[in-house]
Amino acid sequence: MVNSMFSENNGVEITTLKDARLGKVFDVHFSIGTNEVSCTCMKFERCGLICRHIISILSSNGVNSIPDGYVIRRWCKDTVGRTVDNDEVIEGRHIGLTKLWSEVYETVGLLKAKDKDDIESLCTLIREFREKLDPTSEDLTKEQETEQLLGCNAIDEIKILPPKQAKNKGSGKRMTSSKAVALAKAAKPKRMCGNCKQLAHHDKRNCPNPVSKS
Repeated sequence: MVNSMFSENNGVEITTLKDARLGKVFDVHFSIGTNEVSCTCMKFERCGLICRHIISILSSNGVNSIPDGYVIRRWCKDTVGRTVDNDEVIEGRHIGLTKLWSEVYETVGLLKAKDKDDIESLCTLIREFREKLDPTSEDLTKEQETEQLLGCNAIDEIKILPPKQAKNKGSGKRMTSSKAVALAKAAKPKRMCGNCKQLAHHDKRNCPNPVSKS
């Protein structure tokens, strides 16, 4: 890049740079007091990344770091928001859930040799505790869960049926008209009938004027 022109207007330096790689000329506006900078290539506005023209002007003006206003958060390492819980709380919760699953598996294993009433009692206790944690929870069937997910109820009568199979062009055997049959018959060459001794489109077997045998 080569500086071709430099001017200053109300504390804003305007530098015209010729980009040898692109073969184009761009104007870079740099504010001396606020370090605000912009380029007519509009790369920062399009991609959120400053262009090499801006970096060149910042470097020539002694700005050794990119101003905070030109560091977009989506390009930073800490883009994903941090969790409110600290590591100790997360680790303690994980250990507690592991112990809970261990107790559940051990209890279910002991129920294999128990009566059906004990199994029902445990299910009732779990259901009551779940309702205590989430009072809005309900035991829904699969159909009810689907209706709740879609936000509409299933209809009782299906009125929309699949369409009848259409007979598209070229499918099946095409019906030939009587005119087409007559034209095809007239185009055939005539031959001598062995019965009536005439040139016609029939022979002795299907002659319309059979000769009676005396």
